[in-house]
Amino acid sequence: MTSPDGNTWTLRTSAANNDWYSVTYGNSLFVAVSNTGTGNRVMTSSNGTTWTSQSSAANNSWLSVTYGNGLFVAVSDTGTGRVMTSSNGTTWTSQSSAADNSWTSVTYGNGLFVAVAITGTGNRVMTSPDGIIWTLRTSAIANWRSVTYGNGIFLAIGTGETNRVITSPDGINWTLITSIPSNLWVSVTYGNELFVAVAFSERGNRVMTATTLQPTITNFSVPTKTFGDTPFTITPPTSNSNGSFSYTSSNTSVATISGNTITIVGEGSSTITATQAASGNYTSGTIQTVFQVTNQATPTLSNFSIPTKTYGDSPFTITPPTSNSNGSFSYTSSNTSVATISGNTITIVGVGSSTVTATQAATINYTSGTITTVFQANESTSTNPVIITNSDDLLYFMNTTSQYVNIIDSIEIDYNLISSSHKVLTSTNNVTITKTNN
Repeated sequence: MTSPDGNTWTLRTSAANNDWYSVTYGNSLFVAVSNTGTGNRVMTSSNGTTWTSQSSAANNSWLSVTYGNGLFVAVSDTGTGRVMTSSNGTTWTSQSSAADNSWTSVTYGNGLFVAVAITGTGNRVMTSPDGIIWTLRTSAIANWRSVTYGNGIFLAIGTGETNRVITSPDGINWTLITSIPSNLWVSVTYGNELFVAVAFSERGNRVMTATTLQPTITNFSVPTKTFGDTPFTITPPTSNSNGSFSYTSSNTSVATISGNTITIVGEGSSTITATQAASGNYTSGTIQTVFQVTNQATPTLSNFSIPTKTYGDSPFTITPPTSNSNGSFSYTSSNTSVATISGNTITIVGVGSSTVTATQAATINYTSGTITTVFQANESTSTNPVIITNSDDLLYFMNTTSQYVNIIDSIEIDYNLISSSHKVLTSTNNVTITKTNN
């Protein structure tokens, strides 16, 4: 039968005298399925008035059909496969259900097919993104008769001693709704912001309704931070729903979020969105706040030292400090009569000590920073020998068996000491030693 307004109904002739259980509309076509008939347990109509028999994928007891994402999907409580699909309503293909439960109802919403059953052990729900591959989901035990989708949640009704309504924001995680009248609820739908269910038991109260409400979400803020601050936990908003919160950051170059923890990665601002999952009679809801990361942080510099050397040692490279900034380093020497620095190379020019300062350049996120250490250059001794070179013309071999003479002023040497290893010179006055060109 058909009606243009839901009030006035007209009987129509079905394509066959089967027991027709479910009808849906999609892609400009009405499609109905039945649990009886031989090979013709589907009928279609473009106008709801004239119906044509179609071959079903199998002679299963087809109890429910829906349409979504360009596909008709039907489920059955008997037979092999227990799911069939069709892109046009006329040609049907058997698909495997997630289990051989007695599947009684199927719906489509939010990119997902969801079916419910009256049998199974804790797994009376199955879901599929495409109507072909199905996955079992955990649910409360009840004879789930009907499922629908509306206002952001899936809702199933059934018959059971206590379990009669379950809801889910995603078709996967289900919540049992308590205090439901003990009627035998068999069908549910959603429209005009209202869920409506009907039953075939009790007197005068075989209809029940439920309104899904938008949660009231308030008091959401994230305090301003300074770049370099440690990760911190988000304080959840206030809400009249008990749905769980998840969080996203609009600018991951400023802040990233894992669970409810924000990690600061740069200076600037990011919009933080808190999304509350649907729960009970409440739909999903969101609230946003702007998170600001201001100022450049001061870098943390550590582990800076320069080993003690002996006057006469070769130039060497400075090992840079440890820092949480990636700014480049430059170096200065406070006493250039002991050590000079070019780039990151120290040249020893005398005996004594010098304060070496490492300066790290500022970056986008960090200010400039400095750290110092004292460099010590000692004179050579008989127990601490070195080799002094001067333009490759003169070599002074200092070792523990050599004889030493102290130099108190600059001198010129007119013979090659390479062949005179018995005589070695040292200096405490940073004098200049050259070789006479003769």
